[in-house]
Amino acid sequence: VDVVRNFGEVLATWCRTGDITNRENLEQLCNGVRIYDGVRCFCNGLARFEVDKKFGFLDKNGKVVIPAVYDLAMFFHNGYACVGKKFNGKMKYGCINADGALVIPFIYNDTFSFNDGIALVTKDGITGLTDVFGNSCFFN
Repeated sequence: VDVVRNFGEVLATWCRTGDITNRENLEQLCNGVRIYDGVRCFCNGLARFEVDKKFGFLDKNGKVVIPAVYDLAMFFHNGYACVGKKFNGKMKYGCINADGALVIPFIYNDTFSFNDGIALVTKDGITGLTDVFGNSCFFN
């Protein structure tokens, strides 16, 4: 418990100034115990972390709030993050909210981020728009 509490305090301080990607610094931060392979800065109150080539998110106390189950994860923006998973060797992208709920299924071919609730997406080579509720329209 002390390691996690200390980790959260130092993580919050370090993430205000830059990324924590140096493995030696991470191990020092965790009293010599390797917990994460990398931790990035906070966006919308959550920091992306990597462990064993999977991505998840921590809160400012160092608590895992979204487990590392994604093959790729973008930063949170406007309360949402694009995440990717491999299916039959091909990466597909969807979207989670800050609670970790999948709000858009893994159906898109490229990463995306929301701006004012709308994102530009590509599905099967066709470009379109989607909103945070999964409503979409595609252009021919």
